[in-house]
Amino acid sequence: MNTNPSTDAEQRLHFHRLLKGFGTAMLATRATDGGIHVRPMAIAHFEDCGRFWFFTGADTLKTYEIEADSRVQLIFQDDGSAYVTARGRAELSTDRALIAQYWKEPFRAWFPGGQDDPNLQLISVLPEEGEYWDNQGLQGVKYLFEAARAYVTGSTPRVDAGIHAAVKL
Repeated sequence: MNTNPSTDAEQRLHFHRLLKGFGTAMLATRATDGGIHVRPMAIAHFEDCGRFWFFTGADTLKTYEIEADSRVQLIFQDDGSAYVTARGRAELSTDRALIAQYWKEPFRAWFPGGQDDPNLQLISVLPEEGEYWDNQGLQGVKYLFEAARAYVTGSTPRVDAGIHAAVKL
């Protein structure tokens, strides 16, 4: 596998591969007062096309915010070696078949009524663009070398598309 994505297509594939590794995202919505409201969300399902699914209650603030402005941002971080952000539009769904398909018993902690709760619905987000910072494996070693070089020379680290890239999806 190429550890240094250089073409747009390779960067998109690398971005997608990074996204597959997360179980939680921070979902940012536009608050009604114009500010940004961010909260952690367990990922219910990640489709191969890049769409994320999350469970929520129909009566939550995030659903009202999405109804008012569907533009959202997802922010992902692992143990400190990979960071990803994705921007797109959110859609709300009450499709009971999808709710049953994506339901996992640990979600009952947030939704005691289970998958049959009439208040339960899904948020789907299909990212349109994103950015990643990947310091995993050899990329991390490469970045540490660049950071040390920059420190010694009084410059800033040079990073390539293997470490950082903005992608259109």
